[in-house]
Amino acid sequence: TAHIDHKPPKSFANILENFLAFHVLSIEDIKVEPVDEMYKTISDEIIRDNWFEYHKQHAELRAIHKTANMAQKKSPKIQL
Repeated sequence: TAHIDHKPPKSFANILENFLAFHVLSIEDIKVEPVDEMYKTISDEIIRDNWFEYHKQHAELRAIHKTANMAQKKSPKIQL
């Protein structure tokens, strides 16, 4: 019944926007490929490694009840 959520104000979208600015990239620079039927990953190994490290350093994650998480106002979905 729990979801793992990015603690505001460090939303996923905010972290991604800051990552792109820090690395002088645009969202169009991020190419993805399927891992399996459900998941995708960043195709470029250097960008992928940089993203994982950046997210690890900047994300503040929390466990939240799924109902509360789904009721939150969300940023527009990022299409990769």
